[in-house]
Amino acid sequence: MGLASAYPQATVDDLELRQAQAAARDAELRYRAIVDSAFDAILAIDERGLLTEFNPAAETLFGRARAEVIGRDLCETIFPPAVRDEQRRAMAAHRDSIHAGKTGVRWELSALHSSGWEFRIELRLSRLPGTLPRFTAIIRDLAAPNGAGPQPQNLASHLRASESQYRSLFVDNPQPMYVYDPQSLRFLAVNSAAVAQYGFSEAEFLALTLPDLHPAADRPALRDKLLSRPNRGQQRLHVSHQHTSGELMEIECFANDIVFQGKPARVVLAIDVTEHRRAALDLRRSEARFRDLTELSADWFWEQDENFRFVGMKGSPFPLLVPPYSNILGKTRWEMPGSPVQGGWEDHRRVLECHEPFQEFEVQRIGEDGQPLVLSLSGAPVFDDDGRFSGYRGVGRDVTERRRAEQEVERLNAELEERVKQRTAELEAVNAELEAFSYSIAHDLRSPLTSIDGFSHTLDELYGQVLGDPGRHYLSRIRAGVRQMSDLTDAMLTLARLSRVKLRFEQVDLAALARATIAQLRDAQPQRQATFDAPEHLYAHGDPRLLAQVVANLVGNAWKFSGNKPETRITVGSRTSEAGETVYYVADCGAGFDMAYAARLFGAFQRLHASSEFEGTGIGLALVQKILLRHGGRIWAESRPGSGATFFFTIAREPASDSTAG
Repeated sequence: MGLASAYPQATVDDLELRQAQAAARDAELRYRAIVDSAFDAILAIDERGLLTEFNPAAETLFGRARAEVIGRDLCETIFPPAVRDEQRRAMAAHRDSIHAGKTGVRWELSALHSSGWEFRIELRLSRLPGTLPRFTAIIRDLAAPNGAGPQPQNLASHLRASESQYRSLFVDNPQPMYVYDPQSLRFLAVNSAAVAQYGFSEAEFLALTLPDLHPAADRPALRDKLLSRPNRGQQRLHVSHQHTSGELMEIECFANDIVFQGKPARVVLAIDVTEHRRAALDLRRSEARFRDLTELSADWFWEQDENFRFVGMKGSPFPLLVPPYSNILGKTRWEMPGSPVQGGWEDHRRVLECHEPFQEFEVQRIGEDGQPLVLSLSGAPVFDDDGRFSGYRGVGRDVTERRRAEQEVERLNAELEERVKQRTAELEAVNAELEAFSYSIAHDLRSPLTSIDGFSHTLDELYGQVLGDPGRHYLSRIRAGVRQMSDLTDAMLTLARLSRVKLRFEQVDLAALARATIAQLRDAQPQRQATFDAPEHLYAHGDPRLLAQVVANLVGNAWKFSGNKPETRITVGSRTSEAGETVYYVADCGAGFDMAYAARLFGAFQRLHASSEFEGTGIGLALVQKILLRHGGRIWAESRPGSGATFFFTIAREPASDSTAG
């Protein structure tokens, strides 16, 4: 079998992208050695004298399987115990000789078969290119005449071994392989791995030519090139092949000339490196992005080994520190000048020794200009594939200006807080004066008002007949004015005291409050035809006393301003706004008002109707607005003259911050 003697049993499963060139050179050297020495045993030894290659001829010669000996000491594997030390010294001397890299060496030695019998061999040792002392050994059984092959009595066993080699090298090889005729470009043989890789059946594959594996657009030019200039010798090519599904694959090909079935042919090892190429491209892009980020970022990136010593820093700009960057490598963080902003190095080391991540650990250093710098550091532990701790990686940032700004903000906040305290004290003093003034008004005004009302009443009772109807009418007007003045005084006191009331938040049923107000109004005016509509419950969260005043004022206004209508209709309810806020409302069909004057509704003593038409103090809506503001809400109205009015209001979902009564 020409193929069996021409192609090595190379291990390509572990081909990695970054070792592709070195692995390819090794494969080519082993390939050449086997092609040139079809029946000779070929071994490869690394710098430690351990076997890294053991071809099928070696398996036959020494009676040992390749998997059994790879990684074992050469001398322990093929030499009798009596000569192992001697051969080990001889090989070491040749390895260290100045001539080892220039010439090979030939020895006739005794070898050991796995069955225990010894035989003589010829061993040629050649050093491979490279810095490490690695060697290829070509071994021939001296019992075979002129090294031409096995004795006739061993020919049958050799043929069986050759067939086994062919199956191992080609048919059962886990890597895709095929053989083609360089004259017709038709495939002569293909293994199962190639069938699986390309998606063709074996019969379909053998009906194709080599250009048929390439994209359709490339086939004519490739066919002309191969037929006019057939490939010769060893080749390593990178080509694009096409799967039967049409998907393109990046293929790394290793090709060489062989004799197949008595005719010249070429054997190709075709490895799909699409994913490797894609991964390499992604890696290059990722590295480029990382490089761009590190160059543009205000942060810098650092790396430590398992002993927490810096092994790398990257990023621009990197703060100009003392010591300079070159003196930081190889040191731990606590071996440099400076100290943590909070805590100590012992606390930080405990975190590192537990292999825990950390965030915004701040260190104060001295900059090149002698000014202190504050650096914020964050890091995460790194573990290798076996789970062993291998160090830390992280980022750093100069936060000096941010810390200075924060300190300035803290200083300003402290000043502001002090100013607020002063203003609060001033406001409390003003409120106290206002409250004293309010009580003064209450007492100073109520006394003369009481006197006027009392003497007017006495005058009416004692001298009403003398005064007559005009006089009694005037007395009635005087007493009505006194009552109105008293009501205004009470309203002013209530409005003034509202800012001093401490709120008590709890669940309040506005519908129940509205029904209670309607009941009182009906008792006072039973002749009124009134319809009231409200849900069974209408809950809000607030101070029950103050919300009762809100409902009483709004429902009372709706009742009052519907007095000129033949029927009173009042509706209390709620709806949800587009923002998800609960909006409560009180609607009536009364006198209404012009929306042009809506801004005046909630001011103290502001009236949109004459007092002769509708009585009142003009304080009610101002009181309602102030209560709702205390609850974090607001109030507004919609109306048309003669068509009634609707008052809408909200109450904050969460209790307003109201720890003081002011």
